Amino acid sequence: MQAYLCHLQGQYEDALQSLREAEEILQRDHPDNFPRQVLVIYGNYAWIYYHLAHYDLVEFYLDKVKTSF
Repeated sequence: MQAYLCHLQGQYEDALQSLREAEEILQRDHPDNFPRQVLVIYGNYAWIYYHLAHYDLVEFYLDKVKTSF
């Protein structure tokens, strides 16, 4: 949610930092569910990188989501 709010305010670097923190917390606190739950974070990374016109990173994160199924 924090990343989304930062995105709405145009604070994309803060949004990315929020996603990094969420990924770290998820890995640390829920390692058994990490592969499934991280999909939302990867999708959010793709969304933020799309707005930053970093299309190579958009594809990278979308590929991570696709290969997780």
